[in-house]
Amino acid sequence: MTKYNVHVYVVCRVKVEAVEAESQNEAISKAKSLLEDDGALFRLYPDFSTSRRPEEVEGGPRFVSGGYAEEVVGYLVDEVDDPEYERTRPYDADGQLVPLASVPTARMVP
Repeated sequence: MTKYNVHVYVVCRVKVEAVEAESQNEAISKAKSLLEDDGALFRLYPDFSTSRRPEEVEGGPRFVSGGYAEEVVGYLVDEVDDPEYERTRPYDADGQLVPLASVPTARMVP
């Protein structure tokens, strides 16, 4: 029997508190930049099996909570003994194979 590593791409909710901005759109931009900042989400919850409280930045925006939003958007399946990812395949949310020609190369690297 073959062993697989399955990456499940899910939507999650992350609350960013105390974002100072001139408008709601600017607040969105600032919150987004915090998440994109050098793996900030993984510093928030490096191990999703624990419920660690994120470190707070004094006086500034901070992550305060998050959770699974109950939506799977896709899968990436690797065979365990395939170090070059030659048999890695993407699937949509319904488990249907996505043609490789329609997948950006960067998505194929787990």
